[in-house]
This record gives sequence, C-alpha cells and structure tokens, in this order.
Amino acid sequence: MPRKSKITAVPIEPVEPTEQPPEATEEKTDAEHMTDVLNQVVVDDEAPVAPEAPAAPSEPVVMKAKAKRASRAKSKEVTKEEPKVEVTSSTLREVQAEVTIPEVPEEAKTEVKVEAKVACPDCGKQMSAKTLKYSHVPNCVAKKQSDTHSTQAARRENILEEVIENEVQKRLQYNRSERAARREEMVQNLMKNAF
Repeated sequence: MPRKSKITAVPIEPVEPTEQPPEATEEKTDAEHMTDVLNQVVVDDEAPVAPEAPAAPSEPVVMKAKAKRASRAKSKEVTKEEPKVEVTSSTLREVQAEVTIPEVPEEAKTEVKVEAKVACPDCGKQMSAKTLKYSHVPNCVAKKQSDTHSTQAARRENILEEVIENEVQKRLQYNRSERAARREEMVQNLMKNAF
C-alpha cells in the first residue's frame, strides 16, 4: 500500500538581488540554466524541514548522524610455527635427529562441539535430540512396522467380530422363525378345536 505524502509549509525568505559580475549578465545556455535550477533544488532538499513548526532563525537545526553498524568480531589469527629439526651425526651409519614441536597456546585451541546422541526408543538408532524430535519420529521405520502389525491385528479382530456377529444374528433369526412357526401351529390347533 503506498504511503500518503505529507505536505508541510516552509516559509521562504525573500532573496535580495545582488550585483552580478559582468560575465553573468550574458545569456546562459539552456544546459547552464538547468544546472543552476538543479543546484538550487539540491540545496533546498538538503535544508532540514521541521514538520510541526518552522525553525527559528536564531536556532540552528542540528541533524544527528546515523549510527554505523557494529563490526563483527574478527577471529584471532594463529601463527603456525613449524617444528624444529636438529640433525646430528657422529658416524656415517648413525644419524640422530631431534624434533622440537612448539606448543599451541590454550586460546588458539578450538573446541569441537559434540552433540549428545540419543537413541530412538522404537528402533534404537543413535541421533541428536533435535533430529529425533523433529525428523525421525514421523519417519521411524520400526514405528511404521509396528503400526502395520497393529493395523493387521486390528483387521483380524474386526473380521472375527464380524463373523461372530453374523453367526449370532443367524441364530437369533432362526430362533424367531421357529417361535413364529410354533405359534402359528398353536393358533391353527386352537381354531380346529374351537369349531
């Protein structure tokens, strides 16, 4: 969404004409005239403008400089010293060599971060805690296998329940039809005996 422009009124002091040198009285070319106009515009743009009230002529307006970005801390450069080797020989067949390795200051040694490894409770795979929490849990192979085994077991149970329910329904239906047939037979016998 574009910003709304804010227009403020700035009092303009009348400029008194000054005597121009005789060279300036000559007519200027269009390019020189445009350059003068641009210079005036640039000067006007650089003048500070107070939004609420115009600045008093006796008080100069001081603009604060923008704070510079803080520089990054530079890592200390470590000068590597090569080991010193002194070779001495007492005879042609015997050669002795002494190697002196310079010590590295404690500040120059870098510590390697080692993240604590955590084992997945389902598959036992070692990984960082962050990986386990965010990436591994939804993609764990052991969990997926256990889910498939549990879904297969659930399907078997559902099938068994359906078969049992069907058998129970068949028996109930058979018992009802038997009872209805007996009742019909008793009603038939009653009608025969009544007349």
